[in-house]
Formats: sequence, structure tokens, C-alpha cells
Amino acid sequence: MTSAKQSKYSLLQILILVGAAFIVLSIVLPARSCGCSEASPKTKVAAQVRQIAMATEAYYSDYQEFPALDNLNKNNARRKLYYSGPLETHDGEEIHIKVDEDLDGLITFKEETVKAKVLVWTKYKDEMLRSWDK
Repeated sequence: MTSAKQSKYSLLQILILVGAAFIVLSIVLPARSCGCSEASPKTKVAAQVRQIAMATEAYYSDYQEFPALDNLNKNNARRKLYYSGPLETHDGEEIHIKVDEDLDGLITFKEETVKAKVLVWTKYKDEMLRSWDK
């Protein structure tokens, strides 16, 4: 009779061990297979595009004008020449910046009108990343 109790007890131990292992695996495996390593560079580029837009808007908020291109026109005392065009990055990609020069709060991008002061966009592996996309 003691051997029967002993075998049930060891079976219970095995079931608890297997159950604990399944719980640990159910937590660990989804975290590893989320594809986070593949999304990281794209997420970084998208964040940088949004940061450029936010920095330009913050500059406008502080000085009531957009950043000027001082290196193109040294005699630009009123700072009315705004940067609106492509910027080449270190990896050869272009970041495009377009500002709301007429200050009506609307910028036209291709056939889309966006309510914003600044639009920033770039291509990442043939996918358009835009500052106004959520």
C-alpha cells in the first residue's frame, strides 16, 4: 500500500513539473517570436521622421517662424527661406521635409491635404514612412 501512495505522489510531482514548464514556455515563446528584431530598424527610422517633424514644429512654436537655410543665402535677414525638400542621409536615403509656408494649417502631399505645419517622409525598403501616419 505504501508503494501505491508513493507512485501517486511521484505522478503528482511530475504533473506539477510539466504544468510549470508549460506556463514558463507559454510566457517565453511568444516573446521570442514577436519579430521584434526585424521591426527594430523600421521603427527607428519612423521615430526619427516623427522627431524631425516635432523638432521643426517646436522651433516654429518658439520663434513663430520655420528654421531658415542660412547656408544658402547669407543675406537672408528676415529668415524667410525655409527648408522644403530632400535631405540625404548617411545611408543614401532621402528625408523629405515640407513646411506650411502660407501658415493656413494645411499642406498638400500628392493628392492628399494634411492638417499640419510640417510634413516629413522617407522611404524605408520601398515603404513610405510619413510623420503624419499613426
